[in-house]
Amino acid sequence: MDSNTREQLQSPLIGIPSQEKVYDEKQHSFYDGENHARTTELILEGLRSSPRYLPSVLLWDEVGLNIYSKIMRSEDYYLTRVEAELLRIHVEDIVESIGDGGVIIELGSGCLSKTRVILEGFARKRMHVAYYALDVCPTTLTQSLSELRSQLNHSSYVTCHPLCMMYDDSIAWLANNANLRNKRISVLWLGASMGNEKQVEVHQLLRGLTAALRKNNALYGAGGKIQFLLSVDGNKDADMVSRAYDTLDGLSRRFILNIIKNLDSVVAFDPAKWAFSGEWDAQEAIYRTSLMALETQAIHFSASANTLEIAKSEKIQIISSRKFGFEELCEWLRGSGLVVDEAWKHPQIDYGLYRILPESSTADC
Repeated sequence: MDSNTREQLQSPLIGIPSQEKVYDEKQHSFYDGENHARTTELILEGLRSSPRYLPSVLLWDEVGLNIYSKIMRSEDYYLTRVEAELLRIHVEDIVESIGDGGVIIELGSGCLSKTRVILEGFARKRMHVAYYALDVCPTTLTQSLSELRSQLNHSSYVTCHPLCMMYDDSIAWLANNANLRNKRISVLWLGASMGNEKQVEVHQLLRGLTAALRKNNALYGAGGKIQFLLSVDGNKDADMVSRAYDTLDGLSRRFILNIIKNLDSVVAFDPAKWAFSGEWDAQEAIYRTSLMALETQAIHFSASANTLEIAKSEKIQIISSRKFGFEELCEWLRGSGLVVDEAWKHPQIDYGLYRILPESSTADC
């Protein structure tokens, strides 16, 4: 490992002391310290809202990620297969858009199976790239990056770094990281995951990262540039979408119900009193995944004597998966300060990877 790589991996801004050890195996809490307080706040906010919801970040513990990796291989879950095909078809153009010496920051990196297609493209073309994998589960992050390095035959053209943090933490990390000075930054967000987030939160995140790059330029040099490579699913076939989010093998249901155990430190849910609920809203083009109460019940908060009354059949939303094509994406981004500059599309399914730039960098949609 060279001194520059070691310095980056040991930076406190990255939140991981080294490649080899990124977590305490004796720590069983989903989050600890500051992150636990933030997650607790999100849980309480969601349960007190109308309609109620839970933060989807709670899905992504080690167990959840293992279940999801199996879902990705399911015949019903078309998103992984279609996105991988899209990346293989357009990988040369995608690599060129990132550029030799570029930096990739991937939001919600997961098992890295699709990202590998892009990084293999860099190794094959003998172009250098620094890849930062951002995720909230340190165990999976360590394992996935180790496997990725092996799959890339430890290519000298691709350097891989872990970022164990939440999405919004990446803003401060980007703004204050001197190692990224004068770099071409590509923020990669695969899995059509942007469609799972609220519009206002996506705008805040993308604007925040754009502003962070400007701050980095002001601190360390004015040569840095940023682009976003976001995958979006425009498929609105009701049967196909419904099967993808409620797979016949039952894995989708296990994935959602796994969230209950990650609530234990904040609020007590009895798993026997809850069930999976999924429904396709054709008018809004959204598939909504929720927990549904099987009976009227009182939910007890761990840190206080307060309780929450939940009625039978009431739903607590976990994920809303929005489907939108190019024109809808352009409209959805309006007001964010960003516009679509280029689109790479799947030849059969309405699924695309979109290159999105700050408005000052290109013409409007």
